[in-house]
Amino acid sequence: MQLEQGNATMYDCVRDLIKDKEGYIEAMAVWLATWPTEQFMIIQFENLTADASHTAVLNDVMRFVDIDPSKGPQELPQANSRKGDVNPEGWKMKKAEFKELLSYAQPLSERIAAMLERYGFYKADDWLAAWRASWKSNLDSCEATGICNVVLT
Repeated sequence: MQLEQGNATMYDCVRDLIKDKEGYIEAMAVWLATWPTEQFMIIQFENLTADASHTAVLNDVMRFVDIDPSKGPQELPQANSRKGDVNPEGWKMKKAEFKELLSYAQPLSERIAAMLERYGFYKADDWLAAWRASWKSNLDSCEATGICNVVLT
């Protein structure tokens, strides 16, 4: 909301969000250590919302909770639409700021990926592939002036 009102930059908002993710990893570790892994279905949000994969992922979720996909919803309501509605072409950000965000996000993402591999959900490199591609694409968008066009995934 602050971003849309011009009271903050994308960098400010993302920095605060990333720093809050440490607790998420710790909570996830406790859950995975406590409950049988077959009781979990872990998916990336991007796969659930991407046009190319959302139907297949939604069907997988329904099967996981023992719902016949033909009897469930075929689409999810769009409750979190900021990606497509607010600056879908990207956000201008200083390269140094984006690199700082990556210095927070990459280690956290790698810890999540390693945990998921340790519990047999995904290979770490597979889990990280889309994020790494996005990080690279955003860095590649940086101009000689040091301004990047950061597109949300």
